[in-house]
Amino acid sequence: MSIQSTPPKKNANRSPKPAKGRWGLFFATGCLVFALLGAGTAFGLREAGLIPAAPSDLKLGDIPQVFTRIERTNILILGADVEYSRGGRILPARSDTILVASLDPDSKRVNVMSIPRDTRVHIPGRRGHDKINAALAYGGAVLTAQTVSDFLQVPIHHWVLVKLDGVENLVDALGGVSIDIERNMHYFDRAGGLRISLKKGPQNLDGEKAHQYIRFRHDAYGDIGRVQRQQRFMQALSEKLLDPLTLPRLPQVIEVAQSNVETSMSTAQMLQYAAWAKGLDMASVRMVMVPGAFSGDQYAASYWLPDVGEARRIARSMLTDDHAPQNSTAVTMGATVSAEVKRATRITVLNGTGRPGIANEAAHLLRSDGWTVWTVSTHGSSDVARTQVISQKGDDGLVGAIAHALGVQAESVSASVGDIQTDFTVLLGQDFLEAMRSPSGSRAPER
Repeated sequence: MSIQSTPPKKNANRSPKPAKGRWGLFFATGCLVFALLGAGTAFGLREAGLIPAAPSDLKLGDIPQVFTRIERTNILILGADVEYSRGGRILPARSDTILVASLDPDSKRVNVMSIPRDTRVHIPGRRGHDKINAALAYGGAVLTAQTVSDFLQVPIHHWVLVKLDGVENLVDALGGVSIDIERNMHYFDRAGGLRISLKKGPQNLDGEKAHQYIRFRHDAYGDIGRVQRQQRFMQALSEKLLDPLTLPRLPQVIEVAQSNVETSMSTAQMLQYAAWAKGLDMASVRMVMVPGAFSGDQYAASYWLPDVGEARRIARSMLTDDHAPQNSTAVTMGATVSAEVKRATRITVLNGTGRPGIANEAAHLLRSDGWTVWTVSTHGSSDVARTQVISQKGDDGLVGAIAHALGVQAESVSASVGDIQTDFTVLLGQDFLEAMRSPSGSRAPER
């Protein structure tokens, strides 16, 4: 599939020359919408001559409306880092982070699809298959965009390439980012100059520690675990960017972006997207990951083997206006869920309350209501306040029905931060304990 350079021209395939120093650094961390709300807005307006160089008095409500109308736009976000051979020689950069952010003007949402760097794909012009992150080394951002477009069967309108080292400076410019680190992380790569040393628990990460967090991949999930951590980092960074106290830091953030980014977008286009995104919040963002499985011993190299059909279904649903018929597990929000759909939906239940056995009680409620509970386990945190239903594939139309079966008003989380082997992960909170104390708490609620 050809790459579209600017929407809505369907047959355009010329890629604009890269522009250095734009505000796309946020894009590289997957936080496109928050870049538009924050430093992206300030930088674009300053470049257009609409605000002074030091926007200390800028208010997001003052953004002019003339640029607000956009078409569906897909932006490829690539994070590149220096790689070394065993002898210490610098190798052509491969992409450590691959995301597609889709601006959807009809639903006023931003959908983000993460592609694991080890995903096995065909790269145009190359024989056989390779890891998708190699496309950057073979042909830069343009070839990577073509590879992603062919793989997902969706258009890519723009690309942004950023040095992952720039994340350190970004986080420092913001005064740190708060993240609850899920486990101890220790790793040292002498040749690559990468040292990771993080302790479990909530903390405010400076730039160096944040870089370590999003780079760590040496656990059972490997690169998939890193993708999940990147999505957690996006959520934490978004909260920081949306904090009104961040506004005075925008000049420093802009300066960071200027030296770390290349993009095919013009200043006018960035300004247009910034104006459109004014007012978006966390509820407007959905994040998913390309589904698949580890290759194991099937190949000499370690791959993420994508479920191509399912990946393209999700991409068509989240990254295009051509909403093809969904599979059996996707329904409209609020619709009655059939017994067939419930049986086909795999759910993981995690106990975040600290009370032993509560996950089994939740699993019983779900099974009594016809759902398939695949796994029951304990979460690392024991003081979750509100139950979360995490949608691994962006099919959040089922969240309300799952929460109803549990008797709670659960928080819907559209991100691939749960059990990658199932469709939904239920993280039980204290509100579920309160619901169990009610007279109807011993059985699944009636529908």
